[in-house]
Amino acid sequence: MFGLYITFIKPSKDAVDGPFLLYQTAIPMLRIVFQCNSIYTTMGYFCILNMNEVRPKEKPKNYLIKITFQNTGSVIDVEKFSNLELYTELYNDLSETTIFERLYHGGFLVLYAKNSENNHKTIQSIILDNNGFYNNTLDLPKNLKASNYLAMPGFRDSNFIIAQQENEYTWKVYSAEYPKFVYYDNDYDSPYIQSTYPLINSIISFSTTNISISYKLPITLSTNNISIYQHNNENPILRQSVPGSSLSLLSADNQTLILNVLESTFNQPNAKYYIVIDDNFVQDWETNQPLLGLESNIWTFNTSDNRDIFAGN
Repeated sequence: MFGLYITFIKPSKDAVDGPFLLYQTAIPMLRIVFQCNSIYTTMGYFCILNMNEVRPKEKPKNYLIKITFQNTGSVIDVEKFSNLELYTELYNDLSETTIFERLYHGGFLVLYAKNSENNHKTIQSIILDNNGFYNNTLDLPKNLKASNYLAMPGFRDSNFIIAQQENEYTWKVYSAEYPKFVYYDNDYDSPYIQSTYPLINSIISFSTTNISISYKLPITLSTNNISIYQHNNENPILRQSVPGSSLSLLSADNQTLILNVLESTFNQPNAKYYIVIDDNFVQDWETNQPLLGLESNIWTFNTSDNRDIFAGN
């Protein structure tokens, strides 16, 4: 009997939740490799099980199973994943080294090793849509060897990077753009944030003492931080950082969060600021699932020139 369990480690609370049983099977002679990660486009997590049923004197049978679950251990869905069995060349190369990565704008990146003509293993990459169906094959360098690469997929700007070490001192870096399957309908490129004050690219008074964030769904406060930075070329200046539970008020519908800031936070005239929201700054009201935040240089704005105050004198 095979069982897959998940445990959540919460360093900020010095707590451990679980283990929770996600999946079990009594199929004999199974070789199973699994990977788990967060889901960007909706709340929760997923695991993909790459299972190979070894049958004596018979052709091995492969299964791909996707399990979707929440941080309470509650399983939302268990389903057959992908139609890769229709693509024999790709499916036969799936192994314990195959990497499945959920992408920020939907779909999956699959990295796997393939035998080349000179019997070296090279890295290949394909894109699957939200349902796990084959979408396309990415054009990676043919000499990208499997033995010395580091993949960094899932960037929110629709790119991923593969770095290859050539020798002790040299690395080569390759980048590729992946397609978007989900489009977020605002400048925040966020599945959860509807609007903010200050608005992106707006100009505010340097005496401003509050900011606000409106979400697309009811939220509750959590433990991680929101941080305000003053732009300073390559050395941004941290002006204030507070957890979601500090100095904040929620609207009656629990969708707008108002945070008080120090009088000195925006006191530099004619300066550029940006605000970073950590993941798990807030959580979904109904499920307590942590929500994604905002990265740097998205929520940006400027303070006014203090000379404007005296313009009418």
